[in-house]
Amino acid sequence: MDEFKFQKKLSLAASYESLENYLHAIQIYTSLIEEDESYIETYLRLIKLYERTGRTEEAVKVVDKMITLNPKKDYALITSVEFYMQYSFWEKAAEVLSALDAADYPFIDYWRGLCYYNLKNYDAARFPLEYYYKNSDVDDLATQVLLLLVKVEFELCNFEVALEYAKKFEYLDSHNWEINLLFANIYFELDMLTHAVIKIEKAFRRKKRKPEIMETAAKIYFRSGEYDKAEKYFNLLLESTDEISAEVYLYIAELAKEKKELDKAQLYYELALKIDPGFLTAINARNSLSSKKTGRVSNE
Repeated sequence: MDEFKFQKKLSLAASYESLENYLHAIQIYTSLIEEDESYIETYLRLIKLYERTGRTEEAVKVVDKMITLNPKKDYALITSVEFYMQYSFWEKAAEVLSALDAADYPFIDYWRGLCYYNLKNYDAARFPLEYYYKNSDVDDLATQVLLLLVKVEFELCNFEVALEYAKKFEYLDSHNWEINLLFANIYFELDMLTHAVIKIEKAFRRKKRKPEIMETAAKIYFRSGEYDKAEKYFNLLLESTDEISAEVYLYIAELAKEKKELDKAQLYYELALKIDPGFLTAINARNSLSSKKTGRVSNE
């Protein structure tokens, strides 16, 4: 098919889209891809059409086909990575990124770090992020790289390194709620509870409804012995989400035990074990509590 006829068919498909005659548009785009497998624009139009009509699985198939048939076209590869990351297909994105050279596209290092972070491969995430940060100017992307480096080092339990990166980020944006939450978690792990309280309160003032902020605040106040405040934040957490971890239920049980509310403690140990039956800390704590309660009844 000559160029004029090809472009005319593309225009026709676009017209069908505007009229919401999606079936005809899809048929034309599909036939044009068969006519010319190297013309990337056709794939992209079909992908966007599938996305707009809620057919994500079909869009994925088109993306897969586009990069399979055009493995040397950087534009196709970069566009596919953007798509995969948008829908959290991190493994697919990481695989495609291996075919791209960060020397040509420096942002590729950030994308690699982001993919590996979401795949929980923190060691693999660290190198490209460090390289980008050390070799780039301070810009919006470098700021995001810095934030991700804080998270990576935290997950690797390199809390002092994470703290250094957090301080560098704070210099650029001290009002960011997420960096204040990260500061609070880092200080919590370093047992610097006064600093942790300051940061978590700052995070809470900016994002009151974030469950992760409530959870961190409750843990910090529990460890610092401020049980009323810990209970306040645990209650806020329970009210804000149904996705409660076994660890949180364990904390609430321990808090109840400290306040001599043994029946409540027993209940929350059981809830922790309902989520994670093999949670050894909860098993031991529950058994210990049961023994104490049995001994108390016997003495009575």
